[in-house]
Amino acid sequence: MPLLQRFKRLKNRSSQCLSAGLLSVMSASLLAFPAPVLAAADWPMFKHDAARSGQVERPRIDDPRVLWKVPVGIAGWLNSPVIADGMVFVGSGGTYWDEPDYEAFSDTNPTEGVYAFDLRTGERKWHTPSKNDVANVVWADDKIIATGDEGAIWALDPKTGKRLWHTELTGIGFQLLPLKTKAGERVIVGDSEGQLSWVDTRTGKIVLKAKLDGSIRAGAASDGQLVFTATTQGTVYVFDAQTGKQKWKQSLSELYTEAVDATLEVYGAPTLVNDTLVIGFARDTTYNTPALIALNKKTGKLTWSGQADTGKTDFGNIRTSPALYKQSLFYAEPYSNQILTVNAHNGQLEHYFSAGLPMFPQWSSPAIAGNLVYVPRFDGGLYAVEARDGKLRWEFYLGIPNLAGPKLPDALNQDEAYWMPPIGDAIYASPAIAADGRILIPAAGYLYCIGED
Repeated sequence: MPLLQRFKRLKNRSSQCLSAGLLSVMSASLLAFPAPVLAAADWPMFKHDAARSGQVERPRIDDPRVLWKVPVGIAGWLNSPVIADGMVFVGSGGTYWDEPDYEAFSDTNPTEGVYAFDLRTGERKWHTPSKNDVANVVWADDKIIATGDEGAIWALDPKTGKRLWHTELTGIGFQLLPLKTKAGERVIVGDSEGQLSWVDTRTGKIVLKAKLDGSIRAGAASDGQLVFTATTQGTVYVFDAQTGKQKWKQSLSELYTEAVDATLEVYGAPTLVNDTLVIGFARDTTYNTPALIALNKKTGKLTWSGQADTGKTDFGNIRTSPALYKQSLFYAEPYSNQILTVNAHNGQLEHYFSAGLPMFPQWSSPAIAGNLVYVPRFDGGLYAVEARDGKLRWEFYLGIPNLAGPKLPDALNQDEAYWMPPIGDAIYASPAIAADGRILIPAAGYLYCIGED
């Protein structure tokens, strides 16, 4: 299926939904981060931890090369790999985007589902097919938990891929959040019908649930006491992590006065910073300020909204989750080829710098190893940026498998902005970082392991 058609399908499905690890210990002079709830894995979930920081203290890759690559099919914007027990696990949309391989195309060997590979060699250990695209996988309670377009959540044995339990949801499942509670381990999942569910990881039983005002594509974040999520109707909800009781909710449109009569759609999981939750949102067009807003996590009151005094006036819609390095939030800005840093204390734009081809969409979120920020962009490139000064350290092309390497194709050296790359495939998924610093990222139908010899 052509990539442009894939992107249109993704946009269409979004509009349909509308209508229906531990953080590093910082010195006292830096931010006091919340202690996230983590599974015992190198990279157990999207953005690594329940606070969705995206940052780990691990060796950085300064001379990247492909150590191995394996075919996995289409990877969507929530298909961040999971790394645990010497294995890497990844969900797949298979051969055909947004449609069941078998039902839509009579495919006798559907490739969608969950894959497991040996982290060291890339050897495939198992593949468990699914009935439709897999959106997200996590490591919880020594299991692989998955969800996706078949409208269910299920658990797999990480050694064999055998299904342990399977639970129907009210709609398409998006992003998962592992959470430890007094009653046992849970996985929180939001779906396209606006139901947020606490699922027992041992039995698969839904033990708590809440009905929200729109599709929960953003997933959730937690500080261990509270659970934070948002909907495509632009409402932020906060629940007690143990009981599921709603603490407060807040409409972003009521706080953000620049977008008059516009719904602020939320697609990316909140990022927790000290006593605030930072949320990116989509508006109706470009604005003079970054599409970020921060709320007090206990009260929901506005802490700050994105600010810019640099003369940049074309800030686009954020559908990703920023990664956190000390006091700075990193993300790739859409409608451009820019990577931005925003001050996590006050929302002020700090720096912006160019990398790759200008693109209108941007779905991938960054990951940070030590002081090096890995930023996948929609042009098919993976870019490494020094966290301290924003200097571009290296670029690595992944949009065409036989051209994967440190040289970007000449077609990406242009000033014109594109909806789809003029060559190769876009990157939708976000990276994971192994304990030894290797980068795992799906792109162009393959799972890549990038490291140094």
